[in-house]
Amino acid sequence: MGHLPVGVIDAGSNTVLGVVFRWDGEKESYRCFSLKDSLTVHAGLIRYVEAGRMTEEGLSVLSDALGQIRAFFAGKGVKTAAAFATASLRGVGNFADAAAVAARYGFSLSLLSGEEEAQCDFAGMLQEMGWLEASGGPRFPESGVGLDLGGGSGQLLGFTSRSETGLQDFGSFPIGCLKLKRQFVSGDGASPTDAELQSVKAFTVGQMETLSTVRSIDPASPPAFFAMGGTVKAVVRLFDTLRLPTSRPDSPGRTILRAEDLERGIRYFRSEEGRALIQRQEPGRKETLVTGGELVMKRAAEKGVRIFPVDSEHSAIFQCLEGYRHCHLNKILLTASGGPFFGMTRKDLEDITPERALKHPNWSMGAKITIDSATMMNKGLEVIEAVHLFGVRPEQIEVVVHRESVVHSLVEFDDYSVIGQLGVPDMKIPIQYALTYPERTACPTGRLSLTDYGKLTFYKPDMETFVCLKAALDAIS
Repeated sequence: MGHLPVGVIDAGSNTVLGVVFRWDGEKESYRCFSLKDSLTVHAGLIRYVEAGRMTEEGLSVLSDALGQIRAFFAGKGVKTAAAFATASLRGVGNFADAAAVAARYGFSLSLLSGEEEAQCDFAGMLQEMGWLEASGGPRFPESGVGLDLGGGSGQLLGFTSRSETGLQDFGSFPIGCLKLKRQFVSGDGASPTDAELQSVKAFTVGQMETLSTVRSIDPASPPAFFAMGGTVKAVVRLFDTLRLPTSRPDSPGRTILRAEDLERGIRYFRSEEGRALIQRQEPGRKETLVTGGELVMKRAAEKGVRIFPVDSEHSAIFQCLEGYRHCHLNKILLTASGGPFFGMTRKDLEDITPERALKHPNWSMGAKITIDSATMMNKGLEVIEAVHLFGVRPEQIEVVVHRESVVHSLVEFDDYSVIGQLGVPDMKIPIQYALTYPERTACPTGRLSLTDYGKLTFYKPDMETFVCLKAALDAIS
């Protein structure tokens, strides 16, 4: 049957993940799927579970995530997809409502039990650790414990080579980073108080001690311990970003975090330096500022916290304004690539397919932002974002279509001098600048060669064709 792309959706407590696998029916059952591509939507569904039900807002967030994944699958040629939910929807009284949302996008949503999730974790751990041998079946340590710690729940499983299936016992418990934060941490602080931390610890220990896998552990001879899941991956990425100590085995992509490493990291984040670092955060998505920019900027000012933009355009504006007083700012020139449909009329767009909309000429981005770029909705959102970030009036922002995506934005001062920020179209540059500010270090991108481009072009946006841009400008005005 050849190599078919197959889609899998994991609607978890923190993220909704769309994965494209390549299926080869001629291989053994555990080797017939190979990872091709994936899209992660940070939905945080567990936050919308109240009184045992998923709220209407949560169902809307789920709908948005599934819409993004359906567009992503379409761009990858996926015709068959399976969708399942875990702790985010396990036990909610209106799971049927969530299933109906999925059905609108052509997905049949199944609910995994804690036991089924543990079995999936074990299979994934075998694959991730390289224990699926080419012949002779899986091979793994004589005994061990695996932990999947997510946003809403955790799964603990014991395994042994003495068992025919490898899996010895397993259990699911209501411990997850988002769920614990909602339950024990008050306010909007990123770091819990000492009392809150003790409450989290007591609850976690109590839940863990109910599991047979934990009770059977001999402290004098502890088994090998393996952790997985979004929470664990986030901790590892945080340690890597801050260059906190970890141990690297000989296999790339895996990390050993020892107990003393974690304790050292916790002490760092509870120090004055660590707390200052936690406060220096960027909103994860531009929608944060679009919907609540006034509140976010007011709270940032009250706390004395600077917000470092990561969008390439807003990073460019931020850099252009460095060293200049905002009172001399006359106008912001916000550049836009124009997307894949630049120059087309509304008539031309009547038969456009999702596949064409997902082919951006300059940038490699996620499915949602690529679609929003094609309709220029994204540029409208960026105008609203800029109003809040830089404290300007909407009429002080001019959108300019710049096809080459080399000039990321410009600012005009009272004397009509214009300063712009240029660079190759690569998000590594603005992301790195936000993380290293005010320092500048070598970035793993290509250098900009203006002579390779030859010329740079600029146009007025077509408001009649790209009505989403006009709608956003009307909204902020």
